Amino acid sequence: KKVTAGAGQVSSGFGSFLPRLGNKDVRVVPLNAKDTEDTNCTEHSNDITIEFATSRYAVLESARSIVLKVIRAGDLNVKVTVDYKTFDGLAKAGEDYNHVQGNLVFDAGVKEQTIKVDIVNDAAYEEDEEFYV
Repeated sequence: KKVTAGAGQVSSGFGSFLPRLGNKDVRVVPLNAKDTEDTNCTEHSNDITIEFATSRYAVLESARSIVLKVIRAGDLNVKVTVDYKTFDGLAKAGEDYNHVQGNLVFDAGVKEQTIKVDIVNDAAYEEDEEFYV
């Protein structure tokens, strides 16, 4: 069975990135978004964008974990903290994957961080399932 992690955005209802950064404008968008209309965001010259490297990740249960790459763009001169957590789709926390929640800290100059999610490897046959971050 393959477990898929969908990288949701804040305005989509699936997403859980909760940007915190003083009075800077922060946008959270999927890397493959075509324009700001796709993401319900407004353009600002001092934007900081936090996004997943890809909109979907896939992993076999036997891999036992998946690492999601998170990329920061825009003003790299400030520290940014972004909260995250997993949400069930067809994959259920505790049965198919282990729930994670926390925050990523992008110090000034840091462009990439990762989120590791452990996958439960069981003997049961199941169709592909997904969870969201």
